[in-house]
Amino acid sequence: RFAPGRFDRPSAVHALPGRPIRSLLDDGHTLLVGTEAGLYRLEAGRFSPVTTTRPLNAVQRMVRGDDGTVWLTHDRGASSSSLRDGVVTPVPGMSGRQCSALYRDPEGRIWFGLADGSVVTWDHGRMTERASVDSALHGAAISGFLRDPDGTVWIATTRGISRLRGGQAASLTVRDGLPGDFFTGLIEGADGSLWLPLRQGVLRVGKDEFARVIADRRHRARFALFDLTDGLPDAPAWLGAPSAVAGNGGDLWFATLGGVGVLSSLKADARPRSTSVARVEFAAIGDQAPTSVRDGMRLPVGTTRLRVDYSVIDLGRASKARFRFRLEGFDPDWVDGGTRRQAFYTGLPPGEYRFVVASTIEGLDAGTAAWSFVILPAFYQTRWFAGLLVVLAVSLVVLAWQLRVRGIERRFALVLDERTRIGRELHDTVLQSLAGLALQLEGVAQQIQTAPGAAADALRRVRRQVERHIFETRESILALRVPGFMASGLEEAARSSAEELLADAGPTLDFDATGACGVIPPAVVQQLIRIEQEAVRNAVRHAGAARIAVRIACDTTSVRLSVEDDGCGFDAEVPKPDVHEHWGIRGMRERAESLGGTCTVTSASGRGTVVACEIPRTWRSEA
Repeated sequence: RFAPGRFDRPSAVHALPGRPIRSLLDDGHTLLVGTEAGLYRLEAGRFSPVTTTRPLNAVQRMVRGDDGTVWLTHDRGASSSSLRDGVVTPVPGMSGRQCSALYRDPEGRIWFGLADGSVVTWDHGRMTERASVDSALHGAAISGFLRDPDGTVWIATTRGISRLRGGQAASLTVRDGLPGDFFTGLIEGADGSLWLPLRQGVLRVGKDEFARVIADRRHRARFALFDLTDGLPDAPAWLGAPSAVAGNGGDLWFATLGGVGVLSSLKADARPRSTSVARVEFAAIGDQAPTSVRDGMRLPVGTTRLRVDYSVIDLGRASKARFRFRLEGFDPDWVDGGTRRQAFYTGLPPGEYRFVVASTIEGLDAGTAAWSFVILPAFYQTRWFAGLLVVLAVSLVVLAWQLRVRGIERRFALVLDERTRIGRELHDTVLQSLAGLALQLEGVAQQIQTAPGAAADALRRVRRQVERHIFETRESILALRVPGFMASGLEEAARSSAEELLADAGPTLDFDATGACGVIPPAVVQQLIRIEQEAVRNAVRHAGAARIAVRIACDTTSVRLSVEDDGCGFDAEVPKPDVHEHWGIRGMRERAESLGGTCTVTSASGRGTVVACEIPRTWRSEA
């Protein structure tokens, strides 16, 4: 018991059973003591158990009503009852509800604060469920009440402060700038401000400051924090009820882990103020030792982990400083660092940054500091390297496009070449054969009337020619499907082909082969035979030749083929009106060019025609 200027202890306190003590209730005449073992009364310096109709174990909170009824929570808050003349009566509607705070307001109502944040009141025989604390504090245990004359109720919880006014709840937490939010009690100072013990110390916040924060959430709450640096014995503790009381003369008493702390609310503003200066002091790169910072520092390539040390210089309240920081260029918003004096960053990309730290002491601005630095990029993180990759990517796309276009053009050219080759084959075989047959059939038609016997022989010759043409057509088809089918030598193939064409045509054949031709690819042999057949047919059909000479000459560098006739010839410089007449000569030149050689046609009117082809032995034939 503390009295002005003295302290005394009841002589029989050592005999008090059921310690530790969990609650006290003093009405000026009698002191009730709640312990783990039951309820006791202190009278005349001695403790005696209170006789009740049912056991009251672990009595944690007690308040006295207007009519002298004692309201209490027991069984560690699991039960709430009223006690009058030794009769214990359970509070209606409170069975199984964990009660963490008990309060009697000036109008005689009893307030029950529950561990889940709910509020229940007993108003002269009627239980009422009140609005819960703000939804932001849902689930927080209620630790204290305070009711103003205007009906505003202040509630301390383990997650912040809540205000009930007109059925509406609002709250204040660390997000609004408070140094903590695990409050273990609530009392009112002589100046009307709220005093709340918490683990960091004892917090004082004005009711008008609460209203300013509620009206503008961007406003940071201003407060006063009293801790060990102000003489508080230790951190406030929630050891029993009450954990804080307001004494006479404006003194405030708080239970702490190291004893009782007494503060004078009337002298709370008498603490010296000093000018505060925030500063960024050191930076540690990776696992290196911290170094002093300076603006414009260039951090080395590969810096991904960074620790920044900052502080505030204040001669009296530096321990109460709270910090917010932001790394411009990396953090999207401010980071609440609390009382921590270090910021850690990982995964920082190269670039320019500015670290800004803002400090507050008891809600007042304590200064801002900034540090600018640059993290150097590796070569593959530079803009020129990125540009080079873009250029390379575009070049690859263009190259791929060009290769695709060239591939399409190559395939289209192959298709055109194949169509040209098929056209030459049809011209040199089927078309020429049909043209020759048409002329012979016309002669047979004339002989049927004058010489039926000769006409019959002519039809037999036409039939044999048809059979030869069928054979040639099959060979052409086979050559188109399976290139290189011709297995016989050039000399033999050229002689037999010329003899077949001139068998019934009339002109005599003069064939000559010189030199050793050796092995010639079948595709080359086929093209040369087609040139020979075209030249021989032209000499028979158009020149009216009596003699046709076929010459083959081979040496180590080339193969030469010539077809010469003594027919009427033609003027090679004068184009014929029908362009289709030139297909034969054009086809012969194309065949020679496909082998890498040349084919020339020499002729003059009345002097015959010479077709000469020269093919080098560096064979280059079409597929």
